[in-house]
Amino acid sequence: ALLAALTPQARWVEALSLLGGLEDDGLALDSMGWGTLVALLYASGELEHAKKAYRLAQDAKVLTPWAKRERGGIDLHGHVVLTALTALHVVLQDMLMRPTGRYFHEPSRDLLLVLGRGTNSAGGRPILAPQLTTLLRKDFDPPLDLVPATGNFIGAWVIPSGHLLRWAAANRSGNALRSAAGATSTDLSR
Repeated sequence: ALLAALTPQARWVEALSLLGGLEDDGLALDSMGWGTLVALLYASGELEHAKKAYRLAQDAKVLTPWAKRERGGIDLHGHVVLTALTALHVVLQDMLMRPTGRYFHEPSRDLLLVLGRGTNSAGGRPILAPQLTTLLRKDFDPPLDLVPATGNFIGAWVIPSGHLLRWAAANRSGNALRSAAGATSTDLSR
């Protein structure tokens, strides 16, 4: 709740200080706390810090983008929008960087995204798919497409393997995401 109180003012520096204080006291954030922190950082224009925070939450086994039922697919429908956008950045960056000790998606396979149908969203309409579509076209070069999944995948979308391969080949150096591979400590200020 305290992290959420800092969100409207985009007070990300105070949020990071609070995180350090929790750790000093031997306390840890739960999935809601980590999700709120990631969303706060993203909303504040601090994408690199948001990705580092998301990776720390992954390392703590509190947040994960990976679907339990669909191997190699990601399930974002439990994430708030800004946390989902960060998670997709992390998944695609890891696909390029191929980090040791962390699962990464192979670009030769379609990337399945479970987003839900939006029935629990305000107005009962999907909000993740349009936001992710905009992100993939705006933040990635060459742009990536998000297309509805076929078959029995209601509320699921796919980034086709051909698009992933083209994007990965164009960006092997990692410049497509303009960022480093990730954090190794909870010091997000680096």
